[in-house]
Amino acid sequence: MIEDNKTREELLFELQELKQKYDALKRVYSSNIESRDKKNITGNQKDTKELLKQKQLTSDAENSEAEIQKLNHELQIYQMELETQKEEMQQMNNDLKQNESQYKSLFENNHSVMLVLDPATGKIKEANEAACKYYGWTHTEICSKNIFEINPMSPDGLKKEMKKAQDEERKHFFFKHRLANGSIRDVEVYSGPIAIGNTSLLYSLVHDITDRKIAEENLQKSEEKYRKLVESLNDVVYEVTTEGIVEYVSKSCERVLGYTSEEVTGKNLLNYIHPDDRKMIVERLTKLSEKDYAYLEYRYINKLGETRWVRSSTTAIINDNIITGAYGTLTDVTERKLAEIQLLESKQIIEGIINTIPARVFWKDRNLVYMGCNTAFAADAGFTDTKDVIGKDDFQFLWHEEAEMYRSDDKEVIETRQPK
Repeated sequence: MIEDNKTREELLFELQELKQKYDALKRVYSSNIESRDKKNITGNQKDTKELLKQKQLTSDAENSEAEIQKLNHELQIYQMELETQKEEMQQMNNDLKQNESQYKSLFENNHSVMLVLDPATGKIKEANEAACKYYGWTHTEICSKNIFEINPMSPDGLKKEMKKAQDEERKHFFFKHRLANGSIRDVEVYSGPIAIGNTSLLYSLVHDITDRKIAEENLQKSEEKYRKLVESLNDVVYEVTTEGIVEYVSKSCERVLGYTSEEVTGKNLLNYIHPDDRKMIVERLTKLSEKDYAYLEYRYINKLGETRWVRSSTTAIINDNIITGAYGTLTDVTERKLAEIQLLESKQIIEGIINTIPARVFWKDRNLVYMGCNTAFAADAGFTDTKDVIGKDDFQFLWHEEAEMYRSDDKEVIETRQPK
């Protein structure tokens, strides 16, 4: 059997040896045939010893002929296998050339910046057209440079990074690269080892992220600016889901409610709302619309167990046309609310007193329009509710014929501030 892993040169060498052996056997065979014919003619003159010798020669010749036929068959097999191997090698060469052409086209025509460099020295071995355009050098110029001329990182630091890429410990890097015009750009690099012949090199795909970096830095500055602004507000800034889970709350939460932002974040805001006001908040969250901006006043229970009044302004958070939550502000209005309650109570007391006295009591503005009265005056005016008097003047009452007189007297009182 012929081993499949023999090279073409080895097969040719064996074929040459077989051919030499074949030629030698053929000469022996021809010699034996001629000797046999000659001995047959003069065979009657030979003795028994010569006949036996001739017989031996004949046997050797026959054996040689069989061996030659066998070798000839093996030679044919060798030739067929050599031909097959030659075709396979030719196909492999064709495939290799095609792959080389494809990879070369992929490298040279790629729109991404691509470099191949020697990690041991940092020398740039190859660069595609996109790299030449990006850096601003010709192909000859860029291939004569060292990566240390492009990357301003310290040589020791850059060597360590290239070693990581070569050992495949890391593939993703962020660097700064210098262009031909001297400008420095932020780049994102994907790098890894590649074998070319017996040499291990590094390939690098380079993406310019300068604009993205600037945008990220501006966004970070903006976020920091607004974070400081939010934290400086007396009002509480918050964000909740439609289920009422607090996703963000500013630090002023501690001043208003007594809880730190860390204590409240992740909790349900209903836990802190007065039980009598929870139903109103739930209904408001479920009915929050895209264009809605709600103002509500309700009570919280602070960390000390005290009831505090807050005024909230809330608007919806829309993601993919779906309301996912709400954000807004909370203002502590406890003092104002308590003052309003006290004022209302005082007003109710005064109204109670006025409505119980038999005298007719009323009050007007400077335009002589009624702002209020007691029940006795409303009854004289023909009304059962004192509110029906508000906003009217004397010409609209039963005494409209004497309206001018009454209005003149009331005007005098307002101007002189003297009773009449």
